[in-house]
Amino acid sequence: MLTWLRDLFGLWLIEKHLAWYLINGRLSTQRAASVTRYIDRLCARLRPHAQDLVDAFGFALEHVRAPIASGAERQRQDEARAYYAELIASGQAPVSEKTLRKQKK
Repeated sequence: MLTWLRDLFGLWLIEKHLAWYLINGRLSTQRAASVTRYIDRLCARLRPHAQDLVDAFGFALEHVRAPIASGAERQRQDEARAYYAELIASGQAPVSEKTLRKQKK
């Protein structure tokens, strides 16, 4: 199982940066296309063992019920994103220094 997890992590990293591997000729397009399929196969193999893997971390009930696990942080982040989107839409958002630097050139 640990070998599958290792492979899954490695392939996930490759998939995440797939454009770099393709641009730099590290992977052919055919092999790049097979990365996601292999990840799916590994996930299917690991699925029956998912609870055992989670239990191996030894999380107690207080960890599972911690505020960060409740979705409260996600809600806070979503509210912050909405606030900044509203600021940008209203034209009240601060101007980025990068934008100012580009305008001077």
